[in-house]
Amino acid sequence: MALYIFERSTAYIRPLIFLMIAASAGILALMRLSIRSPSSIFSLAKLKDAIFGQLWLIMGPKIAEADQETSVPSLVAQASGVVLEIGPGIGSQLPRFDKSKITKVYGVEPCLHLHDGLRRQIKESGLDDIYEIVPCGIEDVVELKKHGIALSMIDTVLSIQVLCSVPDPDEMMRRIYALMKPNGRLIVYEHVKSTDNLSVIVQNMYNVIWPFFVGDCNLNRNTERSIMQAGTWGKNQLTPPTAEDAWSPLPRLQGSLWKAG
Repeated sequence: MALYIFERSTAYIRPLIFLMIAASAGILALMRLSIRSPSSIFSLAKLKDAIFGQLWLIMGPKIAEADQETSVPSLVAQASGVVLEIGPGIGSQLPRFDKSKITKVYGVEPCLHLHDGLRRQIKESGLDDIYEIVPCGIEDVVELKKHGIALSMIDTVLSIQVLCSVPDPDEMMRRIYALMKPNGRLIVYEHVKSTDNLSVIVQNMYNVIWPFFVGDCNLNRNTERSIMQAGTWGKNQLTPPTAEDAWSPLPRLQGSLWKAG
């Protein structure tokens, strides 16, 4: 019983530690904005972008290192053909691509504060000739068209811990589905709403302030539902959170599924 309580408590405290780091990143971002662009301080959207950009510069490499012990590297290596990477951030997944399988990658990243880091990683990963940064959200149809992204043209969509932060996940998934070719593949590794009642309460409590500091990320989204309702799917290799994930405020949905042909 004591071990049970300790493990639960430890799991529930981890997001608080991350929030403390995010708050520190927020202070740094505020200081930099006050020097470089004082007027941006009064724009909530710009302030949140700056905080998230600063946070990801600090935590992105650490999260990428931790992901080495998960299914993420093997999932990313399965991407092939024309790839749409949703929210690449500073490019943590780029070294994990199997370049022999890929012809083109579109990295849809609306946070401009992350683009310099993303460009560096593109160069370091030797993807200069095939990786294109698309500076918008997936909902910006006009900007996507400017970059040559059209309906039913994507072979692989890669979504690693990003569907938690999009404005409208149901609509987002419908748009992603429409961009995929018949038999196109969706690869996901996303944290989702817990199935454990106590963990859901913890998620909801954290979620009061979590989105502000962590790039509009939501801890309590039913991402699997948004994915499955996007359209008709064929082969399904999604793995829902395991029983061990019940104690975590960040249980994972992971794997692949294919658009019906």
